[in-house]
Amino acid sequence: MKCEDIKIALSEFVDNELNFNKHSAIKEHIDGCEQCSREVDNLSTLKNQLARFESSLSSDFEFKLHQRINKVNHKSRFHKFLPLAASIILIVPLVHYLAFMTAVTMLDGSIHELKYIGKTTSSDDEQFHKWTQLDDSNKKLACSGSAAGSDCFVEIPYVPGV
Repeated sequence: MKCEDIKIALSEFVDNELNFNKHSAIKEHIDGCEQCSREVDNLSTLKNQLARFESSLSSDFEFKLHQRINKVNHKSRFHKFLPLAASIILIVPLVHYLAFMTAVTMLDGSIHELKYIGKTTSSDDEQFHKWTQLDDSNKKLACSGSAAGSDCFVEIPYVPGV
């Protein structure tokens, strides 16, 4: 066998994973080839060092690792909903503010109207009262005291029940 073919299977040889025939052929080549023999020694040393390193891990290392992974996954699930919560926190006060300001603006307009109405004189009220009297016989508004001194009538549609 050639060295290139042997080097491909050296890791399996060191791990003792080859069938009997292939293992025997590689063993025969290693006994005759110093370079491949050194390569097997290096792989065996590396395998032993890794075995010592693995045994230095605590017995509950895997359990602790899974706990940490689950904790990170739990945090990432929380972070998925963070933008939604922030949006709600910002939008609700904004909507409340806009609705409140609309109500305040409407109330402010009503206050101005009430102030204007409050400035009317009693003669203005009496004149308005005359203009809004309903003549029951004709179902028309009677407006007495007009500038010409005669009564005037304004047609309004009759709506039953009103």
